[in-house]
Amino acid sequence: IAGLYQDPTSTSQALGSIRVGADGVTQSGPYVDQGATGRLTATLSQANYGTYGYAAAGVVLQQIQGGGGIAASGSNAFDLRAGETDDGWERVGLTVGGNYGGANGSGPMTVTLTDDVRIFTGGEAASALVVQNIVGGGGIGAVGSQTVFNGSAPPASTVDVRVGGGNDTGVDNSINYYEEIYHAEVGALDMTIEDAWISTVSDGAHAALVQSVGGGGGLAVAPSGALTDVALGSSGGGSSWGGRITLDVGLDPAQTTLLQTLNMGARALAVQSITGGGGALAAHSTELPWQTGALDVQLGATGETYGAGAPVKVRFGGQAVTLGAYSDALLVQSIGGGGGMADIDGAQGGRVPDFHVALGQSAGSGVPAEATLRLSGAGENRGFIETAGEGAYGVLAQVIGGGGGVVSIDARSDYAELALGSASSEGSRSAADLTLRMDTRSLKPFEGTAIGYVKTKGHNAHAIVGQSIGGGGGVARAAAPADGGGSHLILGGKGGEADGGYVDIVYASRFVTEGRRSIGIVAQSIGGGGGIALSGEGSDVASMRLGGATNFVGQSRSREASVYLYPNPQHPCGDTPCGLTVGEGAHAIVVQSIGGGGGILGDVSLADGIRLIDYDPNDAGEFERAYG
Repeated sequence: IAGLYQDPTSTSQALGSIRVGADGVTQSGPYVDQGATGRLTATLSQANYGTYGYAAAGVVLQQIQGGGGIAASGSNAFDLRAGETDDGWERVGLTVGGNYGGANGSGPMTVTLTDDVRIFTGGEAASALVVQNIVGGGGIGAVGSQTVFNGSAPPASTVDVRVGGGNDTGVDNSINYYEEIYHAEVGALDMTIEDAWISTVSDGAHAALVQSVGGGGGLAVAPSGALTDVALGSSGGGSSWGGRITLDVGLDPAQTTLLQTLNMGARALAVQSITGGGGALAAHSTELPWQTGALDVQLGATGETYGAGAPVKVRFGGQAVTLGAYSDALLVQSIGGGGGMADIDGAQGGRVPDFHVALGQSAGSGVPAEATLRLSGAGENRGFIETAGEGAYGVLAQVIGGGGGVVSIDARSDYAELALGSASSEGSRSAADLTLRMDTRSLKPFEGTAIGYVKTKGHNAHAIVGQSIGGGGGVARAAAPADGGGSHLILGGKGGEADGGYVDIVYASRFVTEGRRSIGIVAQSIGGGGGIALSGEGSDVASMRLGGATNFVGQSRSREASVYLYPNPQHPCGDTPCGLTVGEGAHAIVVQSIGGGGGILGDVSLADGIRLIDYDPNDAGEFERAYG
C-alpha cells in the first residue's frame, strides 16, 4: 500500500508516473497446481465498516501475482505546473497492471460475508467491497481529485490511464487455471454474501466489485476533467488467462441482503472475469473544466495477447437498488481480449470538445468462457432489482470475445464517435454461451424459485440484457454528447471472423420499464462485433453503420438467441407471464441473432415481420410449431 503525495514546489517531480504492478520482472515460481500465490480465505460477520473519504473503499481483498496492491493519492497529489514541457502540458501516467513474465497462475480465494455485515462508503469512487484475483500485476490505483490544480493559473495537467498489464520480458505467462485437474482450485474465486447491507452514496462507488483478471488490471480512479487517453486491456506480450468465479448472493429466504448505490456509474453488483487485461475505471467529476481537446477511450487489448477465460456462475436472490445514471443493478461479464467497464462523469466539468470510444481489441485474440446468471428468490424476503437513473439497466450479462464491455459517458461534446467491434484479424475472438434464468425444477408449469421483479424508471434503461458477442463490442452509451458536430455510431468490427454464442434467457417473474426506449428484455447473439450504442437525446447523428466492414466479418456467424417466459404462481400475475413497458420506443422483448456485426443503435425500430405468439405451455406441439 502506497500513499502518494507530490511536492508542488518541486520541479524534479513535475512529471508524474504511477505503476501498480511489477515492472520488467520475471519469475519461474512454484508448480501451477500449488498456486503461484497462497490461498486467501476471508470471513466477515457481525461487523460494521464505514469510510467517508475520496477513493476510500470499505473492504478490499486482493490476491495478486505480478506485483501491485493499492496506490492511492490524496486530493492534492500530483499538483503539476505548466511550462515544464515544450507544449506546456504536463501528463500523469497511471498504469494499473504489471510488466510481468513467468506467472504460474493465481491461488484460490474463498470469501464469505454473513450474519449481519454492514459496509458503507460516502466518498467519490469509494466502492464498499472490492475483491480481486489478478495475474499479471495490478490492484487499485487512484490519483487525486485535484490532480490538475495549478494555483491561480488555468490547470494544465492531463492524466493517461491504463488498466491492464503488458509483458515485454520475453518470458510467457501460464494460465490462471491450468488443466481440468486443477480447475477447481487454481485461480478460482468462491464467494458468498448473505445477511448483508452494502451501500454507497457517491459517483463511481460500486456496492460490490468482484474481479478475476488475467493480463493485469483491476480498478483505476481519476478525475474526469484531466483525462486524455483511457485504455482497459493488456498492451500485449504473450498469454493472459482469467479465473473461475462462483458467487451466491442473498439465497437464504430467512435473511435480507441489500446492495444499493445512490449516484452515477455506481453498480450494486459488478462481477468480471477478464482475459487479456482490464477491469474498471471510475472517472469522477470535479469543479475543474475539461483540460483536453479530445478524449480517447479503448476497451480491449491493444497489443499481441491471447488466452481463454474460465466460467462465471452467479446466483442472485437479494435486493439490488440503484438511483444514479448508468448505474446498472447487476453487471456480469466474461470477456476475452481485454476490457471491462469505464464510467466517466463530466457533469460539473463542462464539455470535452471530442471523444472517441472503441470497444474491441486492436490486436491479438481472446476467447471468453460461458457465463450463467440465476435470479432466485423465495420466502418473505424474496429479492428484487430496481434502478431509477438514465441508462441504468436492471441486469446486464455479457459474454464477449475480442474485447469490450460497457462504457458510459456523462458529458457534452462537439463530436462523438462510438465504435463497437474488434479491429484485430488474428486468432480467435469468438464468444461462448450465456444463460440467464430462474432456479427451476420444472418449467411447464414453472416450479422453483424466482426473484420478485426487475424494474427500471429511467430513459434508455432496459430491464434485462443478455449479450454473447464474437468480434468485440458490448454497450456504449453517452448522455446527449453531440451539440452540432454530430455523432458517428458504428456497430460491427473490422477484424477477422468471429462467432457469437448461444443466448438462453428463461424468465418467470415481472419486468417493468417506465422510461423512453427502455426495453423489457434484450437477447443478442452477434458474430462480427457490435451490441448496443446510444448517443443520447438531442444528438445529431451524422452517420451510423450496423454491420462489419470486411469480408471476414461477413463470414462471422451468430447462434440461437432465445427468450422463454413462463407462468409463475409465485408472483401477482398469476398463471401468465407478465411484463410492462410504458415509454415511447420501449419494446417489450427484442431478440437478435446477427451474423456479420450489428445490434441496436439509438432509437430502436423493428421490422414489420415480428409477430408475437400466445401458446399453451401444456401443448408441446404448439410450442414446437411456434418456436421451431
